[in-house]
Amino acid sequence: MHQAVNTNTENANTENATIAKRRLMNASAKANQEHTELTGYQGIGRLGEKTLHRIIKYYLEPDFSCHERACGPFYADILNDRDELYEIQTRDFSRLRDKLKTWLPDRTVTIVYPIAFIKRICWIDPLDGTISQARKSPKQGRWWDVLPELYQIRPYLAHPNFRLNLIGLDLIEYRHKDGWAKNGKRGSSRYDRVPQNIMAELSLAQTADYKALLPQSLPSPFTAKTFRQQTRLSAYQSSLSLAVLRDLRVIRLVGKEGRAYLYKLS
Repeated sequence: MHQAVNTNTENANTENATIAKRRLMNASAKANQEHTELTGYQGIGRLGEKTLHRIIKYYLEPDFSCHERACGPFYADILNDRDELYEIQTRDFSRLRDKLKTWLPDRTVTIVYPIAFIKRICWIDPLDGTISQARKSPKQGRWWDVLPELYQIRPYLAHPNFRLNLIGLDLIEYRHKDGWAKNGKRGSSRYDRVPQNIMAELSLAQTADYKALLPQSLPSPFTAKTFRQQTRLSAYQSSLSLAVLRDLRVIRLVGKEGRAYLYKLS
């Protein structure tokens, strides 16, 4: 019986992955067509709205007429005929505060955050513009990478109309060799990101759902040091993340171990 259930689950996961891959391919084609029509240029970059943002927008909503629609004093990335509002945010969540304050009382708002589970890097030569072959980065994204970003909007996370959708991606990142190191890589600037595949998706609708952002191996109780070791976040990022989790009551402070605070899952 268990084997049959596992096989069915694997088949369902394979089917979902195939559907997601097809949707992403269609989204990429539509985004590239839009980009070419707007700029007359075929290739990455060249617009204020970068490729990753544009493709994810088509992945979520293929109908172009639902993109960049006015909603009150702001424009939403997606507002479809079902009154579903999506904002795709790749960084700096502070930009969302005024929008959330305006929109949340009247409608459900879903914030979409892409995470590079697998990242391959291509380097752009500053002299002739040639692009190197993609090389896999050793850094792997995890669901909890979103936690430090959420600190900027934590007063809105528990609102009944707030939703968070995380998309784990296999993507190619293009970077300029304009850094200060001899090879131009250290301190270099990112040019564009292009998704290649959807690895996984995670939707969070209630505060209890945010437990899914914690490492499964995290003990309870735990200290901030243990949290940093498990997540590999910086001390600053870890501090922001713990504040978010406490505000959501996913964790609670239960005492001290020496000079370190102890946290426990709620």
